[in-house]
Amino acid sequence: GDVVNYRLQRQAMEGVIDQIESDVGGCARLLTSPIPPTYSRHLSRIMVMYLSLLPFGLVASGIPSLGTALASASISYMLIGIDEIGMEIENPFQ
Repeated sequence: GDVVNYRLQRQAMEGVIDQIESDVGGCARLLTSPIPPTYSRHLSRIMVMYLSLLPFGLVASGIPSLGTALASASISYMLIGIDEIGMEIENPFQ
């Protein structure tokens, strides 16, 4: 009985260790897989275009100048912050 239990426990532990090794290998692949620079550049360009045109859209919708300035500044701050967070998250192991 004890020998059988020992063998079953050893097989179970070896299976867990194999899974851990597989997971570590997947993390290593994630770490060494770079984000394509065109992806980051494209997102930045789209965001710049959107933020540049945003004040015109707000003025056209009838929002007063001060409201347009505040809304544009707030939205720009939030979107640029989200973009910066995304860049930090690109390399999760640093």
